[in-house]
Amino acid sequence: MGDDLLLTIAIPTCNGGRTIARCLASILPELRAGVELLVCDNASTDGTAEIARKIAGSHPQIRLISNETNVGFDRNVDLCMQRARGDFVWLIGDDDLICRSGAVEKVLQVIRAYPDVAAIFADSRHPIRLDPADSGLCRDGSDFFRKSRFKSGLVSSNIFSRSAWQEVDLRQYIGSGWLHIGFLVQALARFPSYVICEEMVAQLVLEEGFGIGRWGGTGSFLRTGLNLVRIYREMPSLGYDPAIVRAAYLTIKGGYLKNIPLAKAKGLRVDASLVREFMELYRAFPSFWLIDLPLLLLPGWLFRGARACSRALQGARGAHGE
Repeated sequence: MGDDLLLTIAIPTCNGGRTIARCLASILPELRAGVELLVCDNASTDGTAEIARKIAGSHPQIRLISNETNVGFDRNVDLCMQRARGDFVWLIGDDDLICRSGAVEKVLQVIRAYPDVAAIFADSRHPIRLDPADSGLCRDGSDFFRKSRFKSGLVSSNIFSRSAWQEVDLRQYIGSGWLHIGFLVQALARFPSYVICEEMVAQLVLEEGFGIGRWGGTGSFLRTGLNLVRIYREMPSLGYDPAIVRAAYLTIKGGYLKNIPLAKAKGLRVDASLVREFMELYRAFPSFWLIDLPLLLLPGWLFRGARACSRALQGARGAHGE
């Protein structure tokens, strides 16, 4: 491991102009020797690069690289890893914040103590709470996911070893929206990891309700969730504990009672191929046949109508000051 640069904090951003300044402002006070800050702008059209460039003008620790064309989320994440100079890379979303003073120093302490881990998890503010007693070295991937309760789906909770990243073939995950989870599932079957069960990251979408609607506006978030379940489907062949595999499936499936109606109300088109995919992934779950499948098969106009009525009712209540 090199002695000069231990950590790169990398922000993969695309059209994050409304939040990138606040994201950078939360990171700059944390910078110190051995840490660089990298912004990878994915051909934004809303002035994101200009905002970052202006801030970088007075903060030489910031390195800005702009893609000529939009290469998609996963490829931009991979470019962050390839362009980084640190031995480890902390990925931070453009609408997330480092919310704890001393967070970077804590991560550096872990890197110095455990330089051979493939990944470090840093907890985020979230209704799902972790046990601080679970902080520490994880012997395998099952241990990592058990202690972190799958909160590593938030990209900003992950610090990755660059050398381990280069040892894993991630091409199959490009376009899934979950490249970072593909890495974790594959790498942690081979390498140790570390979990920090202390809240270090905050999401503006949870803190202030900001950011809702940046993606999945036509219900496509349901398909993105299936992409994640496909990755989890690889876990048994990699030696993961069956209980952890089931828990992984339930992190997505547990939200279907709410998310299937929402996706259909937003315009998700359910065709035979999508139904077959759901059946293949969830056929072992009785609740899929009893609840999820009927919701999928109900006509979309029912959910769109219910959503429109709900909005109209809320509007009427607002108009009357209720």
